[in-house]
Amino acid sequence: MKFYDRKEELRELRRVQKQAFEEHSRMTVLTGRRRIGKTSLGQLAMEGTTSVYLFVARKDEALLCQDFTEQIRLSLGDIPTGFKSFKDIFKMLMIFGQTKKFNLFIDEFQEFWHINKSIFSDIQNLWDQYRRQTNVNLILSRSVYTMMEKIFKDSKEPLFGRADLEIRLKPFRTDVMKQI
Repeated sequence: MKFYDRKEELRELRRVQKQAFEEHSRMTVLTGRRRIGKTSLGQLAMEGTTSVYLFVARKDEALLCQDFTEQIRLSLGDIPTGFKSFKDIFKMLMIFGQTKKFNLFIDEFQEFWHINKSIFSDIQNLWDQYRRQTNVNLILSRSVYTMMEKIFKDSKEPLFGRADLEIRLKPFRTDVMKQI
């Protein structure tokens, strides 16, 4: 697939990835309306490196964890099974990040709000606990701008101030649209 524009955003994603792999874990929030290219941009930035892609579908948390476990196995190899909560999966991934450098891309991150609101607090706790001793490049993609504003910008919310980088994708400029 041909990729258009987004050179600056791609450069920023790769810069943060390098920092995560060389220093310690980093968190990036990638926003923009639906069908604007967030997933494609994230996947291009992770190309050629070990990466786990998780899509948050609205389903029971235990079923979602089964899906996630399979995706993680495909990317990272043999891992434990039987996870029933995302908290346990995220903890396992952070512990894994103590010995291996990898990208973790969580797409439609705001959907956790409909599955289990405590996931945001769990992520905060584990991120704060493991961030400086791991090498995970965490990319959280979101489509519902107002929901993600609340999750990351409201000082009363658990993930407030945790993102190292926020990229907001805007529609293509007219000259890019002509090129497409």
